[in-house]
Amino acid sequence: MNNRTERDRQATTRLALIAIPLLGSIVFALSSLFGKLLGNDTWQMLMQVASGFMGALGLLAGSVTLVFQMTRREINLRNVIVFGCLYMLAIFVFLGSCVALPEWNLGWMGPNGEVSQTPTLGPPTDVAIQVDMSPRPCDAPEIPISKKWKGILESANFTKCVMPFGVLIGADYRVPDSYITQAAMVVAEILDPDMDGIANDPRVWSFVREYEGAWLPMPADYEPWHGYLEEELGSKLGSYGLIIPKWWMVGEGEFSDSGPDEHARRVMVEEIIHFMTQFGYGRAYPHVFGVEDWDSVIAKETKRASCDWWQHPENDCPGSPGYLYGDCSEPSCDVAEFYQQVVTTRAGMEPAWRGIGFPETTEDLEAKLSDEMKAAMDEPKYNQISKPLTFSYSVNTPHPTYTPYPTYTPVSPMPTPVHLTETYRNEMSGFSVDYPVNWEVMEWTEESTTIVEFADPLGSFVRVEIEYLPNEALEDFVASRLSSEDNFRQDSRIKIESLPGYLSEGIGSDSQTPISILMTTNDPWAISAMFESARDLGELDQPIFQAMIESFQIFPPTTTKK
Repeated sequence: MNNRTERDRQATTRLALIAIPLLGSIVFALSSLFGKLLGNDTWQMLMQVASGFMGALGLLAGSVTLVFQMTRREINLRNVIVFGCLYMLAIFVFLGSCVALPEWNLGWMGPNGEVSQTPTLGPPTDVAIQVDMSPRPCDAPEIPISKKWKGILESANFTKCVMPFGVLIGADYRVPDSYITQAAMVVAEILDPDMDGIANDPRVWSFVREYEGAWLPMPADYEPWHGYLEEELGSKLGSYGLIIPKWWMVGEGEFSDSGPDEHARRVMVEEIIHFMTQFGYGRAYPHVFGVEDWDSVIAKETKRASCDWWQHPENDCPGSPGYLYGDCSEPSCDVAEFYQQVVTTRAGMEPAWRGIGFPETTEDLEAKLSDEMKAAMDEPKYNQISKPLTFSYSVNTPHPTYTPYPTYTPVSPMPTPVHLTETYRNEMSGFSVDYPVNWEVMEWTEESTTIVEFADPLGSFVRVEIEYLPNEALEDFVASRLSSEDNFRQDSRIKIESLPGYLSEGIGSDSQTPISILMTTNDPWAISAMFESARDLGELDQPIFQAMIESFQIFPPTTTKK
């Protein structure tokens, strides 16, 4: 009896040893779900790793114990059954948590990324929630995009974001809030034309809210965007950006203080319809609205109309060559452009532009469209635009306090702190600046200008120029300094009250690299510092340059006469 009791006690001890890791695996897997619900991606990942590790440890412990019992012919049937059940449960919970997380994310996430109170699995069929139209800083917690995206957008000066129904609109800091809000209202009205707070087509909505596949950037400067920024953002983000740019909305003019005019609205409508067709309706209903080949209903209609009553100005037709440089013959371009004009005109709105030969009235267009095309557009389940947009989507729209950016402060794409351990002081003109320990400092004179250069071993540099200009007003010095810099195109300028001085941000006309010029006066001296990165080192240098700018100080000069 004592031997039997001892064997039972040993068997129970072995069961506890092999059960603890499996129970731990289950607890960690469940904990990862709470991490996801709380929005803590790091916690979620750690819990998943811990769950997998504990499950593997439990399997190892169970296997060793089973082999040990078999060699001693002391297999305990209870232990085998309990271990098998626990192990299957641990696997089920672990895999279930891995599968459930993305599903819960799809079902719980509202149009603006917030978590609703009632979870559902799969695409929701009734999504009613507040739709926020107010632009916010892209790094605000109300903008539910990844930290990677926030850092990359900030580093490219896309500092304002809004997500109507979860569709990401990211704007350059110079784009006024009124233009961003108007674009958001167009997106919301197309997704929810009856303005009841519910996306009319959950299937389309589930596609267009995936910002990692496509988003709507609003750039403000043509040359940086087409020079390098478009390709750079596409490479880093891995997402297609369909632009609503300043140069299309206002041409060579400036944004209006009164908000977007009719032309700017037409541009917004055009680009957002392109976005909805290519990444929403085209993916949800490819046989009707697909633009990747010539097989869909709208693609076949484009083919029928081509060189008859439709011609994109970049494409050639017999006896009618295109008059714009480019090629829009692929369906992803030609079909998308054609269908946008069809939708807009048929709904009674004026398109931003018309293709060659395209009908100017709804009646003329209706007479040319095929019955198949009209039937597809009129099908209620496809929720196509059928009347002019109001441009005033307002259901459940909160109005939080938001202060537009009055100035721009360069933001480091990497939050790593920068330590500038060395300090340079120029007693003659009365300024000091901190710099990295491994940078070389050189000083020389060119004609009447003293030059101090801080050189990075990788090729970036800061060039300080000191000029003797007694009684020179700060604003006059800034104007003359910038006009003398032929290789600099200014994008923005802010005043730094602490110096006082001005900081101009822009880009090198030849190098196409970011350049900053800090300018101040310390009578009788005028001092400017140009910060320029070597090619492809902009992100690495930005936090260093920002720290150097913040360290720049002036004090009474020792020399007041030339």
